[in-house]
Amino acid sequence: MKSTLIYLLFFLSLTAFSSLDAQPISMDSLNQLSFDAKINLAEKMVHDEPNFAYRAAESAWLQAESEGNKKRMGRALPYMSLASFYQNYKIDELKHCQDAAEYNLGAKDTLGLIITRKTQGLISQGIEDYSRAKGFFENGLTLAQAIGDLYYEREMMGLLLSVESMLGNREVTLELANSLQKLHTQDPNVTVVKALPNRLVAKSFLEIGNALLRINEENNAETYLKKSLQVAEEYNLAKGIYDSQQSLGKTFAKKGSYGMALVYLAKAQEYERLANDSTALAANLLLMGEYSFRRQAKNNYEDTNLNNQAIGKIREALQIGWAKNLKYTLRDGYELLAEVYKELKDYPKAQSALEKQWEITLLINSETQNGLIAELESKTKIDEMKLKIAKAEKDQRVMEKEKNFQLMIFIGICIILVMIISGVSLVVMGKNKHSKILLAHNKEIERKNAQLEALNQTKDKFFSIISHDVKGPLHSLRSFSNILMNHPEHLSIDEIKMLAKDLDGSLENLLGLLENLLIWARSQTGAIQITPEVFSIQELVDKNHRLLGNTATNKNIQLKKGPTASVSVFADIKCIDTVLRNLISNALKFTKKEGEIYTTITERDHDVVIAVRDNGVGIPKSVQSKLFILGEKHSTMGTGNEKGTGLGLILCKEFVEQNKGKIWFESVEDQGTTFSFTLPKAKVSELPTQPAQLPEQVAHK
Repeated sequence: MKSTLIYLLFFLSLTAFSSLDAQPISMDSLNQLSFDAKINLAEKMVHDEPNFAYRAAESAWLQAESEGNKKRMGRALPYMSLASFYQNYKIDELKHCQDAAEYNLGAKDTLGLIITRKTQGLISQGIEDYSRAKGFFENGLTLAQAIGDLYYEREMMGLLLSVESMLGNREVTLELANSLQKLHTQDPNVTVVKALPNRLVAKSFLEIGNALLRINEENNAETYLKKSLQVAEEYNLAKGIYDSQQSLGKTFAKKGSYGMALVYLAKAQEYERLANDSTALAANLLLMGEYSFRRQAKNNYEDTNLNNQAIGKIREALQIGWAKNLKYTLRDGYELLAEVYKELKDYPKAQSALEKQWEITLLINSETQNGLIAELESKTKIDEMKLKIAKAEKDQRVMEKEKNFQLMIFIGICIILVMIISGVSLVVMGKNKHSKILLAHNKEIERKNAQLEALNQTKDKFFSIISHDVKGPLHSLRSFSNILMNHPEHLSIDEIKMLAKDLDGSLENLLGLLENLLIWARSQTGAIQITPEVFSIQELVDKNHRLLGNTATNKNIQLKKGPTASVSVFADIKCIDTVLRNLISNALKFTKKEGEIYTTITERDHDVVIAVRDNGVGIPKSVQSKLFILGEKHSTMGTGNEKGTGLGLILCKEFVEQNKGKIWFESVEDQGTTFSFTLPKAKVSELPTQPAQLPEQVAHK
């Protein structure tokens, strides 16, 4: 669609030129206008749409050839070479550039020769031959300075700065960065399209920032990259915006602030997808995968979901690499994937990724001049990686064998102990008159021990889940606080608000979890005494609606009362207050915006049914059987990314049953859920002259 629109604009522009009747235009002028239009299109599209750029440049070349105009042929050929290179990444395109240089020299076209040198440098840089690229850029800079063309002087100096930093020449890099900055303090006075100077300013600041980053000048690099972003945003230069944001992500990652790095990369990714710049997007996805993985390394790779997200980013980058024939993206992507799988101890996948990286490296090396040397270096590097994977896999097998051996010894000891105990028991049974009684007692002890063991295992599993759910928010809080303490000067007001919102959400989830955990612990140790009394269940419902009103308002959810009966119940008011608060909070958590939650009270002969009904997302069938079971991880994310552990429902079940009631639920996915529970109805003789006072409210989740 984008290419079609550009074609249409191109031909409309030619039609407009041909229809000008204010003054007669010569045929040569029309040919020049047509040629320039094609070259301008090729130049603008060579990076994002190399196929289209090649066709535009080829059309210009054929036009120049039919006219016998060697100067124009020399101008068109570099764009054909560069577009073809971005399609295939082959060194052969340098030979075509040599032909272009001969045309430039023959026509004494210095500006054309500058463009050719720029193209030769970009192709050499693209195949990582930085020394050769440096020579081309230096020659182009000398030519631009000789004819006083400030535009190309800036352009060539920025490219030379980049390649010098890639070669690690620190002093030259700093000198060139200073010179390039000074150029932007002068009056440009360049006869080009007016939008170009703004683009070039942003691009120059970006090149200075990237160069400083390569020589480990992170703070200075950050300053220039933010300048680049500011200019790009001021003039709405989409590519400048996401290129600057991506480089800022690299800067913060180099400082060790992976959280802030991922924030910038996520912003850049949005622009790259809108601009359909698949090359920049692939590079961004590789960085996001790498930084997510490095971030998890600090936590010993405990979070499986985040590790899977890192792998997902890398695989998406590889898909783009295959679709767009981005060989260097494929090479780097498979190398990173091999490292990730190695650390996760998935050695077969690590080996497979390494083999694909080697195949692509061979293909790249076969197309470069220094292919043999590069191939040997790559093979050595990959062989080292293979040895590391093999050693890690061997160490893993040894550890498993040791564990199996220890397990066999343990089982053997247990069998011997069982045999000894059995023998002693037989002797005792034969000699003791009360052997049958002792045997019965032993069986009872064994049964209780088995029950205790099962209960301990369940609680161990439960505390493992709780510790993981506590650790997650704490890690988030620590990351947010580190960013706010160490990098406040780098944060805008919007970024601070975004971090503060996430910080508040993490605190709210953590407080809710700790509250339920403390109540559950008290119930398990017998610290909570069940003291039934008569109270109005309607008043307790109204109190919880008022308490959770702000949460409902924030999600634009209406708390409503369905059919209710004015009836009193006989139960522990604090326990039932906890039950209602948890059920209504859960309904708020899993109900989308504009939703509704109904609380109904129904009187029956001997009890009262209280129901909390929502029209939210419902409970998946795979999860329904795990509700109310201690030690089962079944909590899911709420509609506002709220987190929980499922402990609230376990508390509800215990408190309802301790008050002689029952609790159950009905749910349909994407339609909603209803939780219902019963309580004993107060008898007439139990009704007090004064109603029970509602309990004071504690922090809710």
